[in-house]
Amino acid sequence: MSDKIKFLRFGGLSSVKQKHYLPDHNKDKTFHNPPRKKGIYAFPQNCVDKFLLGATSHPAQKNAKAYWVKDEKGNLVSSDELDYDNGEYIASKKLKKILKFRKIKLTNVYYQQKRHISYEEREADDYEDTEEYYLTTFVKPKIFTYEGEIWHHFLDDTKPNEILGRSGDWILSTYVDYCKIFRRVKHKDLSWIHESYGEYSDDSLKFNEMANKVYKYSGGLSVAIDHLEVFIEKV
Repeated sequence: MSDKIKFLRFGGLSSVKQKHYLPDHNKDKTFHNPPRKKGIYAFPQNCVDKFLLGATSHPAQKNAKAYWVKDEKGNLVSSDELDYDNGEYIASKKLKKILKFRKIKLTNVYYQQKRHISYEEREADDYEDTEEYYLTTFVKPKIFTYEGEIWHHFLDDTKPNEILGRSGDWILSTYVDYCKIFRRVKHKDLSWIHESYGEYSDDSLKFNEMANKVYKYSGGLSVAIDHLEVFIEKV
């Protein structure tokens, strides 16, 4: 089979107990609650939704998916060194030098408060966001191959004969079928970008040129990629 899909994960590949698992009959079960009590979350390679990593992305947390960006002297780097303009992050001269020295990609840099603040604390009525922010970057992820059964969110694009099971908003399929379904979803998302772009610009986009950018496009339109997460019970 051509175009085999590899997967990416920030963390180990051993199955872990999922604290947020809820049975299907639980009314509080959401789109992202795991379909099984044990397993791991992952993404197709080059399709990471970094927002979904937020729950464990603070360097102070156990098994954090990120660490502090530090200058040549080991000092934390202030978020003031990173600006945002017209949909793109812009590094200061100082930050560019640090990133080159540390061999860090700008696309992997974001900012956090030095102290880890829980969700409950942020939601409290008396919470005030007064602490300084510093730059962090993601740890190097693991790229791995896996060709067993896989849970995914592609319900609308999955044929009945490609469904092995269902749990909440998750569908279980064979790896071979998953790859077929993923290509359908990618083509649909690419078509949406292509058609929508034409509504706002006189410029034309060549369909094939966008094929490898469908989940990276930054020209004013984008496709949400949280539906691309997968769940694997055992690698």
